[in-house]
Amino acid sequence: METLEELKSIIENAPEGANYVTLDGKKYILIHGMHCKVFNCLGVWSVPVCNESDILINEKVRSLSDIKRIIELMEV
Repeated sequence: METLEELKSIIENAPEGANYVTLDGKKYILIHGMHCKVFNCLGVWSVPVCNESDILINEKVRSLSDIKRIIELMEV
């Protein structure tokens, strides 16, 4: 499990609009309806040919909103 500082770093480094991060923290993902984008460690948005379930299953991701909530709970 990550430290509070590590979790905050994940949130701080998320590109605008991203709502998921891969378990290894190397890619951020934006899923909005049928539109998926992946932001890799080089800072480039790429648009995969996929649907939401493909991304969520194959990339093994964590929700940024969940991470934000964990941060809130850790700070209490």
